[in-house]
Amino acid sequence: MEQNLVALMANNVAPTDSEIQQIRTLLKDGAEELVELQKSLHRAITALANLMMQRRRRSKEIASLTAVLSPIRRVPPEILAEIFQLCVQTTMASSSAFPDSLPLGQVCSSWRAISHNTPRLWNRIVFAPHSQNQYTYLLELAGKSLQRPLSITLDTEEMALPSGCTRPSLTPLWALSSRTINLILHLDHRVLHLPASDCTFPMLTSLTISVTSESSNAVAPVPSLVELLDIFHHAPALHHLGLIADFVSPRFHVPSQFGWNRLRKLELMVHLSVAQAGDILSHCAQLEKCRIFHLRSRDTDDSLPQPMPLSVLPNLRSLGIRVHVDDGPVSYLFRRFAFPSLTHLDVDAFTFSLLDLVDLHARSMFPLQSLHLAAYVTPPEIIPFLCSLPTLENVCFKRTIVQNFLFKAFTAGTFPPNPSSSSQNAAPRTA
Repeated sequence: MEQNLVALMANNVAPTDSEIQQIRTLLKDGAEELVELQKSLHRAITALANLMMQRRRRSKEIASLTAVLSPIRRVPPEILAEIFQLCVQTTMASSSAFPDSLPLGQVCSSWRAISHNTPRLWNRIVFAPHSQNQYTYLLELAGKSLQRPLSITLDTEEMALPSGCTRPSLTPLWALSSRTINLILHLDHRVLHLPASDCTFPMLTSLTISVTSESSNAVAPVPSLVELLDIFHHAPALHHLGLIADFVSPRFHVPSQFGWNRLRKLELMVHLSVAQAGDILSHCAQLEKCRIFHLRSRDTDDSLPQPMPLSVLPNLRSLGIRVHVDDGPVSYLFRRFAFPSLTHLDVDAFTFSLLDLVDLHARSMFPLQSLHLAAYVTPPEIIPFLCSLPTLENVCFKRTIVQNFLFKAFTAGTFPPNPSSSSQNAAPRTA
């Protein structure tokens, strides 16, 4: 650009005629050059887009070829089915009606074919009875297992019942009863009245019933819970029972038709009195493992049966008892039982007499290996008792001050050489 034009752009002087002609010529040439630059830029952008498209296409081809060489493609279908089975077993339980194996079929057609042809992947069903269409779908899922034993979870806690309806339809549960091996019932106390059925559960080995209520002060419809247990009295293979409820059951009684004598594992997480828990245990002659939580003090010594019949549970190896804060007479359980095979004992009670445990050992002579005691006991009480247990390997104390005395007893050789570990979580007793 000429110097005179540069000077004109820096001031307000009017251009001459020759300068005006010169400026018009420059504007025309500049416009033509700008058009050519725009065309060149368009060609460059088009070329860049083509290059990027080629890069994406080539990257996709490389990824596809790399996938062909993936080791998982060389895994035989039967091995892949075993991997699927392990994945399903380690997956957390889903609250959905869809089985955990369903996402496996969404990866590719090959995985879908393998999953659909592996009956073991379809034997775990979790459902809430909302609609008949869902029942039909569940029966279709059960059909994929090809008559294999089923693990079924029924959840009515979040179920919205129609107006005036208090009983969910459990047609699929009864229809699949002959194939059910594990059954978990999560029930709201409002729908605890399940319809009775004459069907049998010939393969059922494990039954867990969990009942919740919106109010912690709700009174349990106890007869309904008893009737619910009676539904499963036609279960000759049942050996594991779990009862979980967050309400008080003042009138609970042992169902007469239920096969308590077949149980080998029992979990009672229900607010029962000590007498009620004792009555249940006395019917479980084959019991091997038992946990009883939420015992409560609704019985006094005057209300307990006198004299108390002695019951022997010859196969019981593990016993855990946790008493509610208001503490009941735990000694009633110990005084009316003998456990000659007991190896693991866990007691959590604020009020506890070690003399009852000493008497239980004298009556049973059990080979105790592990003792977890959360109770207020004194060293003069506990140390002689521990010395009388030559098979003891593990001890754990809470809510007691015994650590210094135990250390002296260990170092002085008071204890037998067997105990391998000892832990204390001590807290001083306050008035």
